Amino acid sequence: MSITPQMQLRTLESSGIPMYWFAAAGSLLHLNASGRRPLQGPSNSSDEGCPRPNTNAQELLASFPGDSWQDFLDQVAEVGHLRFASMLKTRGGAEVPADVSANLDTLEGQRCLFVVAVELFDRSEAEKALRRTESIQRSIMVSSTDIIMLLDRDQRIQFINRTAPGFTPAQVMGTEIY
Repeated sequence: MSITPQMQLRTLESSGIPMYWFAAAGSLLHLNASGRRPLQGPSNSSDEGCPRPNTNAQELLASFPGDSWQDFLDQVAEVGHLRFASMLKTRGGAEVPADVSANLDTLEGQRCLFVVAVELFDRSEAEKALRRTESIQRSIMVSSTDIIMLLDRDQRIQFINRTAPGFTPAQVMGTEIY
């Protein structure tokens, strides 16, 4: 049994990853079921978190490589595939970070751009939490009256929050403790 284009499209339609097909002019030809569900943005309890009812690619993607849509298409045509970071725009106006992959394709005999957009909201939130934690730790170390050092395996100073009078942290970094 051979796989027909209709079977392939049904498989892509049921995928858990948002997929969009855009005409060369940028108008939306098709989006799969995942492309119609709410994004994982900060407020996604209603249609406000859903992707905009896209009339064109620029309404979905906040940014894409190149100075214009045509420049972007030319780049994809030249290399066959582009992957880049962008923001997906929701109906409510929020933007959700995404890893976007674009390929040239054919849909129902029409040349188009096949775009897969994987949301990075969870990773973005984790990175924000990590930065907050690092900021708190840094504040504790800098404000401590005790000397706090980080040493490598060879007992060289990699970090020091304060030094003895007459020395700066830059002077002692990389030196051996013993």
